Amino acid sequence: ARIENTLAAFRRACISPAAMAEAYVPAAARRLGSDWVCDQMSFAEVTIATARLQALVRAIGTRWGGDPAHVPGRKSVLLIVPDAEHHTLGAVVCAGQMRRMGLSVCLRLGPSRAEVADLLRARVFDAAMLSIGHGERLDVSARLVDTLRSFGPADLPVMAGGAVLFSDRDVVAQTGVDCVT
Repeated sequence: ARIENTLAAFRRACISPAAMAEAYVPAAARRLGSDWVCDQMSFAEVTIATARLQALVRAIGTRWGGDPAHVPGRKSVLLIVPDAEHHTLGAVVCAGQMRRMGLSVCLRLGPSRAEVADLLRARVFDAAMLSIGHGERLDVSARLVDTLRSFGPADLPVMAGGAVLFSDRDVVAQTGVDCVT
């Protein structure tokens, strides 16, 4: 009921679902992070609020489809949040943005290397992306990149994004991705 009330309030304010997902939810998430850093909210409060934001993004995103098998003529992206990461809201928002652009997005949260290899054997992707929140466990991302290179097409572009880009880590050198964004 809470999500329906929130969506109704946004509609009454003439705010589009895309604006909700791409502007308001990220702004709310930044506010939650700031409140946590400033000790104005507990970890549990931030976790619960973030889960609610993620549920809202998923409810908004239902109209843009899921991750169907590759459709001829439609570009497809494999978007992975590595197992060592705990922040998934950004990847969910990114998946929604790409789906609204007409891409087929296969979002996987914390898959094992074997799961990624099986997925690459079963489906064809035009690109792979990793959402990396911090630089402490880039070795996990590097192993995923190795799996993508071993089991994906030879020309599969592999990109990384996320909060790790605001750190002093050289993500390209430490993970083997082609580029960061």
